Amino acid sequence: MRRAAIAILLVLCGCGGVQPNDVKQSIVPKCPEGTAPLTAREVIGPVPRAYEVLPPEQQKPIDDYVAGLRKEMGSGYRNHDAGVIYRRGAREGTVVVVINTHEGRPEDVVAGAKEAERDEGIRGERLDVDGREGRLQHATDGSYVVSAPAGECSVVLLVALEKKQLQDAASLIGARG
Repeated sequence: MRRAAIAILLVLCGCGGVQPNDVKQSIVPKCPEGTAPLTAREVIGPVPRAYEVLPPEQQKPIDDYVAGLRKEMGSGYRNHDAGVIYRRGAREGTVVVVINTHEGRPEDVVAGAKEAERDEGIRGERLDVDGREGRLQHATDGSYVVSAPAGECSVVLLVALEKKQLQDAASLIGARG
């Protein structure tokens, strides 16, 4: 998971220097047998009536981004799913990507994000997602990104053009209508 976190930051923030294979290797527990992969809709949960969750209008950019992660994660990658949280009537939404892995300990994504922030001088801040610590970074393309653990063997990524929009969406993850 820590390698995944650094790969996420390198891809989204356009950073160099630290490479995922440079991260100290530790024994990573396997995902418990029988753990079902999560969908974006399951991770998001019900949202208030002022919002709606729709499939991405364009799946290719998400698949292209995940292809880079998949390569870096190797056998740890299981699958992914995406959805978009929109405020009703809004033209822009927050993309929610769930990366399911064959590894346990999704909290390592936060440790890896903090490590990359230190090593690369990336500015990050804590932003909890569904009651679990996540990391918010401002990507080089101007977007905002949050990475956080989800379930036992999954990571959730939220991407939005505006920080406030991303913070609002993060507060909805796991919301109960």
